[in-house]
Amino acid sequence: MKVNNVSFSKNIFKRKKSIWIIFGFVIVIGFSSILSGDISLKESMKLNRLIDFIEENKELKLSSKEISELNNKLQEIINKTNNNKTKVKAYFIIGYYENIIGEYTSSNENIKISLDFNKEDSTYLKGISIMSHNEMSKNYFELGRYEESSESFKKAIELGDDHKYNNLIANMYISRANILQNQEGKIGIAIEILNRAKALKPSKEILANIYLKLSKYYLLDNKLDLALEYNIKSLKIARKGRMKALEADALIELGSTFSYSDDYEKSISILNNALMLEEVNSSRQRKINTLAYLSDSYCGNGEYNKSLEIVEELLNEIENLDEYERPKEYVWAYTMAAGNLNLINKPKEAIKYLDKAKAEYNKGSKEKLYLDAEVYITSGYGDCWYNMGEYDKALEAYKETVDTLKERNRASSGLSTSLTKLRQTYGVLNEYEKAYKVEEEREEVEGEIRNKNIKQSLIYVSEKIKAEENEEDINRLKFQRTIVALIIIALIVVLRLKSTEYRRELKLKEEYNKKLKELALRDSLTGVWNRRKLHEVIKDLQELDKERKVTFIMIDIDFFKLYNDNYGHLEGDKVLLQVAETLHKVFENDVVGRYGGEEFYILLDNYDGEYIEHKLKNLINKIKELDIEHKKSQVKDRVSISIGASIGKIYDIDNVILKADKNLYEVKENGRDNYKITD
Repeated sequence: MKVNNVSFSKNIFKRKKSIWIIFGFVIVIGFSSILSGDISLKESMKLNRLIDFIEENKELKLSSKEISELNNKLQEIINKTNNNKTKVKAYFIIGYYENIIGEYTSSNENIKISLDFNKEDSTYLKGISIMSHNEMSKNYFELGRYEESSESFKKAIELGDDHKYNNLIANMYISRANILQNQEGKIGIAIEILNRAKALKPSKEILANIYLKLSKYYLLDNKLDLALEYNIKSLKIARKGRMKALEADALIELGSTFSYSDDYEKSISILNNALMLEEVNSSRQRKINTLAYLSDSYCGNGEYNKSLEIVEELLNEIENLDEYERPKEYVWAYTMAAGNLNLINKPKEAIKYLDKAKAEYNKGSKEKLYLDAEVYITSGYGDCWYNMGEYDKALEAYKETVDTLKERNRASSGLSTSLTKLRQTYGVLNEYEKAYKVEEEREEVEGEIRNKNIKQSLIYVSEKIKAEENEEDINRLKFQRTIVALIIIALIVVLRLKSTEYRRELKLKEEYNKKLKELALRDSLTGVWNRRKLHEVIKDLQELDKERKVTFIMIDIDFFKLYNDNYGHLEGDKVLLQVAETLHKVFENDVVGRYGGEEFYILLDNYDGEYIEHKLKNLINKIKELDIEHKKSQVKDRVSISIGASIGKIYDIDNVILKADKNLYEVKENGRDNYKITD
């Protein structure tokens, strides 16, 4: 269970004082629960105030030692009271804090005792009963007793089937979603649970928190538009209601969203602003999250040394966490440090940090670690081995990463990236057939992601139209797939809302299908054809004449990874666009497409060797004329390309492609910025 921070004024809350000062929140809630002389009025109000903080999902940030001291005080109260209401509260609070420090079995035992004493049907005690079943649900989940966890949660919901408990139930839904989001394949369920919480029409503060959680989970589910939409909604409510802590959380999450979408400069600006907020600096967890996202953004922006500086600051903050909280944050920080070191060609130092991350991972409760934490560690080892030239070890690490993500049904950019690394490693090891199969698989994954995003956009816009909402436009992330989705949506809107005659509707449907088919064959970034188009053209040519001779050309941008690392992915995308445009101009009558990553292909219905050589020389010169700076290139200080080409019969196209691929690798091994063609 995640422990949230709550800011309190210094004269009220000082961690180094005795537990009674930590426990000393004196706000009169009501006198119905005051004991008949067996404990003091002050102690009774302290119990009530703790219960209120738990009900409002505002946990006090206590260390293991402070929780132990608190439990001892509560045991003293239990021993000297004969009042069942007091025992209900005290045993529940003990169980609640035992859950936080991972004492799940003991937590359930104390909560069960609380329930045994909880026999009255008052609104107040019923609320504690609802929370008790929710806490037991969390404990069972951590203990791997999932059916009992579900039953306890259902019991809590059934008990709260009354509008006066809506805020309490909404907070329970948030807590449940928070548990599920780290489990394999449970992001969708977590989102569904949060939508149930939203439907309860809770307080503005809780609603803002729900929107913030939805933003985070949609981001994990690769739905960037929805992530940004809900983030902005949360930020608006927080600012309007002057909810400073929630505003800080929303700002941090906004920085994370831009980082995830590779808009690193915007992310860096937002997160540096967040670091100036009192709510961030007074909360260690908020500061840790901000520093971690900031380090990641500096790394993505190619500022590796700055990123490492932030990691050092981050590690200092983590050191001050309580022992039960450290593993989760250390895994994150050490993995990031390793990634930075590997990118500045220090793989041996990076491995030392990965070893530390692995050790912390083995210490922590797997349910409390960040999603796919071990995947990032394994992939990090692969990157280091690859950088050190130990390709067999890198291959095993990448295979393990891919297998794990596939087992978890992660059709994500992470899986696509891992498949790209696996394909590259097979290529270096000259296992071209395996490399080809992996690339096909990567294309399928990219297609799944694209279709998923388009489907979600269709549902979302459709709901907006039905509800006739006129909300203020927000600055959405501008990805090519979003543009594709909007084209399709526009056609559907026309079909459904403006078509009055059957013929017109039929014509629009035909246009829509034609447009959809073409979009499915285009690369979303560069606009040239994709691999699917290549397969379609090959099939058509084979049906026309199996003996037809063709030329297949493979093009690779030299040291493109280093270009991305040095100039950033946005500049890298611009290079891909310029190269694609140049290819299309030189081979305007041929099939030009993106093979994957920085690789392009050309298929020509022509097998004249001299003509092909003339074209390839012209292409290399045209790329040079682009005059794109590339200081990290080991060929020259400008962007260049390597080319492999092969001529053969269409019925034997697989071997033709393999020969072109081999020729490409030979060119790369012999200095690059050249071409090789074989018949």
